[in-house]
Amino acid sequence: MQSKKKQVFSDFIYITYLIFKFFKNKFFFIAFKWPQEATVLLIEEYRSRQNDFISGKMSQKKIWLLIAAKMLKHGYKVSGAQCLSKFSGLKRTYKAVKDYNKRYGSGSRTWTFFPVSYFKIKML
Repeated sequence: MQSKKKQVFSDFIYITYLIFKFFKNKFFFIAFKWPQEATVLLIEEYRSRQNDFISGKMSQKKIWLLIAAKMLKHGYKVSGAQCLSKFSGLKRTYKAVKDYNKRYGSGSRTWTFFPVSYFKIKML
């Protein structure tokens, strides 16, 4: 448990560093076109931090910042708010496809991220 706290603290320090670095260079987050790899990474990061969202020990804003920092480590320049917005859209689409298929047949609509392997997470 202690190592997880150290990791969270380390991630938080890294995020703070990046924010100061970007604002010092007058870098502002702009519109981001989400490639499939970035979307999959976002889903995986959400899945890995799902217990943090549920526990309430950390603010959701801070968790989304940690996810954004992980995205940045992989070369995707997105903010926590952009991650939240994208994930909210993914949840809406997932629910819409699931409801449509439930109503009109299981093979009616498909979606790249619909397979159970992507969304074996509790949809908050």
